[in-house]
Amino acid sequence: MVDAVPTDFTPDAWLRLTETVSGLSFVQGWEYGEAKARTGPWRVERGEFHENGRRVGVFQTLLRTLPLGLSGGLAWVNRGPLATGGDGTGEWTAAMLGALARHYVGERRHYLLVAPPLIDGALAPEAARSAGFRPTEWPGWASGVIDLTASLDDLRRGLGRSWRTSLNKAERAGPDVAQGCDEELFEHVLAGHARAVAEKGFATTLDGRFLRVLQELLPPERKMVSFVAFEDALPIGWTLFARYASTAEYIVGGVTETGRRRDANRVLLWRALAAMKDAGVRTFDMGGMDDANTPPGIYDFKRAMGAAPYRLEGELEAGSGRMLDRLVRHRIRAARARGAG
Repeated sequence: MVDAVPTDFTPDAWLRLTETVSGLSFVQGWEYGEAKARTGPWRVERGEFHENGRRVGVFQTLLRTLPLGLSGGLAWVNRGPLATGGDGTGEWTAAMLGALARHYVGERRHYLLVAPPLIDGALAPEAARSAGFRPTEWPGWASGVIDLTASLDDLRRGLGRSWRTSLNKAERAGPDVAQGCDEELFEHVLAGHARAVAEKGFATTLDGRFLRVLQELLPPERKMVSFVAFEDALPIGWTLFARYASTAEYIVGGVTETGRRRDANRVLLWRALAAMKDAGVRTFDMGGMDDANTPPGIYDFKRAMGAAPYRLEGELEAGSGRMLDRLVRHRIRAARARGAG
């Protein structure tokens, strides 16, 4: 039997265990969990999975307790658990899911929500049920990736014809693009992101406070990288990329009206792709590309850049059936309806 064992990890120890495992994502980084705990109502708990005394996986869980001293709460494992002693298949994941259910539901009476880091269809429904889980209405994370092991010339040729034509035109006209991890560029990104959120009126968990704390926690070699387009010394576009293992992932970005007319978003994304390839990154993740939920224009824009779509397993839930579990679930649904989940 596989057991879940809470464990205190240093950032370096967590990185050593996770940087080569299949399914690692931005949200399973040690710094991500710590930033969530420092900027919101969460507590982060990490642990190992043991089978016959051997470590076979790890987990990072965000915990939110119920008010008024009530027992239980939410245990949220986003794109975990991660197999370290197996091959990351559905069989290993099912065994670790069972351990999580025993630990959080059976022992601690939490409502447990898990988004497995497996490609959709890799986890047999009967395996999830036997581990104590049932499917939810929430689909798995969907995005698109570009393989950066190809040559830069081949990557450029792989762009959609109109995408490449527009990029060529935008590059000839400018704008100037600055890139790096320095604080000034990062603040340009945060300011642009805050304006875009305010103007469009959408909720996001990736607000400026969270991103600033996350950037402070990341070591120099893994700081998020800012790309900012300027015209007449004024920022007209911005984007931010996180780096983990051999992947770079789009986090936030946007353009002003001038930037939109100048096609600054294409220039920024192409510069980011080239810079990440030059840095040895092998996978360029578009940070969300869902054929069901992404606006068609944005989805087509990312797909035309050469991104191959993928979707992960749908979210799974486990609980004791208490009324408090139903209350937690209702609050999650309401938060997600506001765009804040």
